[in-house]
Amino acid sequence: MKTQTIISDPEVMVGLKEASIELDFSALMESDAAGSSRFVNGGRVYFEANVFGYQTSSFTTKGFFD
Repeated sequence: MKTQTIISDPEVMVGLKEASIELDFSALMESDAAGSSRFVNGGRVYFEANVFGYQTSSFTTKGFFD
């Protein structure tokens, strides 16, 4: 399952302002229930995020939402 958000606010792009991305956790649960993914592990949701943009060639982070 992939979520993509395009941020075009110049202040966000140069680090003067924060942005947020909304995730639909019910879609993760449905995908796991259908056997299409395994996001939920021990009651925690695994994520990976990649960022590409102004003065950023790539930034990757991963972890768990508790």
